[in-house]
Amino acid sequence: MNKLKIILAASLAVTLTLSCSNGTEESSGSGSSGGAYAQVYTLKEVTPDQFTYVDESEYAYCGENGAWKTDKDSYEKTINYSITNNIMTWKEEYGEDTLNFKGTSNELIGTWTRKKDRNASCELRTKKYCRGDEHYDPESDDYVCENNNYEEESDYSCKDNWRLTEVVFTATTVKITGNYCVTDRMIEQTAPNGWKQKPINCDTYEMSKGSDKVTVKENRKTSTYEVSYKGKSCKRSEPSDSKKAAACKKAYDEHPDDQDWREYYYQSLEKEFDDCMKRILPAELLKEDEEDASGKIAAKSVAKAEFMPLLKKRN
Repeated sequence: MNKLKIILAASLAVTLTLSCSNGTEESSGSGSSGGAYAQVYTLKEVTPDQFTYVDESEYAYCGENGAWKTDKDSYEKTINYSITNNIMTWKEEYGEDTLNFKGTSNELIGTWTRKKDRNASCELRTKKYCRGDEHYDPESDDYVCENNNYEEESDYSCKDNWRLTEVVFTATTVKITGNYCVTDRMIEQTAPNGWKQKPINCDTYEMSKGSDKVTVKENRKTSTYEVSYKGKSCKRSEPSDSKKAAACKKAYDEHPDDQDWREYYYQSLEKEFDDCMKRILPAELLKEDEEDASGKIAAKSVAKAEFMPLLKKRN
């Protein structure tokens, strides 16, 4: 059981779904189709310089002994704010980043809007990743990459909540809307193996080398993910709860003595998609990791969960 990896990236979120309500498709403001997601929360407390809202949700997961369970989650989030000349400054309680929203009065209740702007909210960064083996160096008390075999990868580092576009307050609720794109942080770049990554629009990017081209399309609102190459495609949709429950029970029943039995649960859900990817994609885009027995797709997510709680992790 090997772990299949897509070298350049993809943002397949096996366990990520969106918790959203009243979601609508809107333009992202960058010339591509965007995805606007909104959630209404209960306001717990409002002071002249802070407000606290409560996020409540229900989710299902693969529990002990293969039992499929549901649970509820609730947490509070506090935002520091100030209003001057119809401009609201928004800052998370323990954060450093600030956002400015435009309103029609100096009262908190009402509608506040801002434009999502990557140029204004993000900075391009380049990171190094070791492509080979690493060893521990006692002198530096750190791990060193063998033969200095590093690979560079660039993306954007952005302000917290930079995707927020609208906040609507009533006396008892706050509706928070943001605009999320799969390619928000992506730039055009070439990997050491010669494959080029290029964002196309909000939910689509390409990987190309010469005349070869792989198209990756992800819609997080509908939890679908599609990879296409030379007229063939592999598509993954979020499995139903009944399918997850059956896979959970089967994984435990077949591997009750394995402390990592849940890995077989994930593997069974992804098997059809994994097998399809192996059949249609060029071999050099796929890498086998013999040391990992999870059998899951491991993809670098271009989406950091900075727009929490709209983007939630689910088991």
